[in-house]
Amino acid sequence: MWIFRNKSFKSAYISIIISTLIFASLYALSNFNKIGLSFYDSTSSSLPTKPKIQEKSEWLTNFVDPLIGIKNGEVFPGPCLPFGVVKVGIDTNDAGYTVDEAVTGISRM
Repeated sequence: MWIFRNKSFKSAYISIIISTLIFASLYALSNFNKIGLSFYDSTSSSLPTKPKIQEKSEWLTNFVDPLIGIKNGEVFPGPCLPFGVVKVGIDTNDAGYTVDEAVTGISRM
């Protein structure tokens, strides 16, 4: 065994050995699947399965009505900047927005 007279050299030597061991073990684990080995048994039923995608009939967005409250002008149905400074709205013949009328244009409010 080597005798270290300088403690800083001894700590540097130990840190080099530890980092080399860590690097070698990480390298070996990264190539583990490339050589045909696996951590999991492919026939095991304990492996996690992929989550099922919801069918279109089960989507919760089918139950949302974004136009609630627009009949009396209580809610603005379009996009707007913070605090309603700039809003993009649909123009109709009346002063307000109604669902039943034809759209004449789009403007900023």
